[in-house]
Amino acid sequence: MALYTFTDLRSPRDIPTNKKYLYTQLQAKDFPVLSWGDTSVPSGLVEIEAQGLTEFQNAAKATLDSGFNEFAIGDALAVLSQQVYDNMQLTGTQLIGRLTLTDGGGGPFTVSASSMTFSGGVGNLLFDGIPDPNTGIDAVALPRNGTVFVWVRAREVCGKYNLASGTLRGFVRGVLPGVSVTNPGNWLSITGAVQGADAEGVDSLRARNRTKWGTLGVGSPPSAYENMARNADSSVSRVAVYTNLDLADPGTVFVLLASSAGAVAPQTVVNVQNRIAPQRIGGKNIPATAKAVAASAANNTIPVTGKLYVAGAANTPAFLAQIGANVSQFEQSLKIGAKVAWARVLEAVTYAAGLDPSIIQDVTDFSPSVDIQQAYTQVAKFDLTGLQLISV
Repeated sequence: MALYTFTDLRSPRDIPTNKKYLYTQLQAKDFPVLSWGDTSVPSGLVEIEAQGLTEFQNAAKATLDSGFNEFAIGDALAVLSQQVYDNMQLTGTQLIGRLTLTDGGGGPFTVSASSMTFSGGVGNLLFDGIPDPNTGIDAVALPRNGTVFVWVRAREVCGKYNLASGTLRGFVRGVLPGVSVTNPGNWLSITGAVQGADAEGVDSLRARNRTKWGTLGVGSPPSAYENMARNADSSVSRVAVYTNLDLADPGTVFVLLASSAGAVAPQTVVNVQNRIAPQRIGGKNIPATAKAVAASAANNTIPVTGKLYVAGAANTPAFLAQIGANVSQFEQSLKIGAKVAWARVLEAVTYAAGLDPSIIQDVTDFSPSVDIQQAYTQVAKFDLTGLQLISV
């Protein structure tokens, strides 16, 4: 009887490979396999057996993977997380943010926020106006040559709506003549704002499962604080845990938080603080004499400037938006306090062109031009407003 290794069980063979294996085994038993035609009964039986063997091997792999946090996926990971780690897969959140309307001289205007829709980002993501979540007021009064805030909600529960500041394109519905719209730097970090978040993915759920072991005792290691922070709010995607930063205040644990959009909203900090230690000192999760403080990482705005000489067909808002999406993906992968390598920023900016040298033919005056070492409290936010596309 064959003995299967762990690697064997995780390496199912396809049907042609299994057919070849079966023919080899039959030939070793002196069956005249070379004389069997493709449409013969023996060949048909081998085909059926190979299909069944492949299905069995795939089922064996799925069964094996479902018992391991690092291999399980889909429903198997969700069940494993719930049954073994007592973790439910987190749902996503729908973005709520605050935009700024600026009148160019055609005002004044008095309209309802609900009558307007705005767009921005790759694929023209839609944001619908809503009443102020803090006051419930739907009316928006824009003075002539003045500015006013308007609150919006993303059309979907998704993290891709966390656009970088200054990247909203304009009105889709309820257009006001001569009025421009922008999303300022604090559009997702003020009171009432909710950063968008995807339904929890495989990597995040596995991380929560893995760090759950750190919560087994009071006075837990950093992984326990990371676990509690991730459990407290689905917008938390990056956590940094520091101890003994101030020797005059020993026993204090600082838990810094960031989302895919950078600094987290004030309510997220409250949610995490309440999950770890509502009174900061003591509680059921930390020693009675210890202190835990949750705080948002601070956005470190890094201007990305330069001239990109591109083929005429590439000098479009869509191509610029794709550059922005690529840089945003790179930005979200940076840890809190991480060093920002300028060459990696340039790589993210030019990634949209792939390996085709005719799309982006040259880059000049690019900044940053040196690596940036951030403070341990900072999270990088790239500002692309100084990036120019020049047709050649």
